[in-house]
Amino acid sequence: WLRFELMTALHGSTLCLHPFFNILPQQVLGRVCAGARLMVFAQGDVVVQSGHLAQCMFFIVSGRLQVLGSQHVMKAQDYLGDSCLFLDNTLRKATVVAIQHSELLHV
Repeated sequence: WLRFELMTALHGSTLCLHPFFNILPQQVLGRVCAGARLMVFAQGDVVVQSGHLAQCMFFIVSGRLQVLGSQHVMKAQDYLGDSCLFLDNTLRKATVVAIQHSELLHV
């Protein structure tokens, strides 16, 4: 129980940036938070590769990501890959790389 409370305090506000997680009951949100993992990417690291099977989504905690082939830059409080939570066999639509040291929450 304490672990769920701690992880909810650490990651709950980040997850609640997405409308789906924002409406979850507190107990369910706690379980999702407990399973979330913080990942670190260095500048130039590929976060997701276009065409690969999407099995998780990411929330950007800090840093910046570039969607290759576009001018779109993602920053803290943005998220990517959420369609895989709702659709089976979803493929990544774009390659995304870190353009600076970035911390992402993996769900």
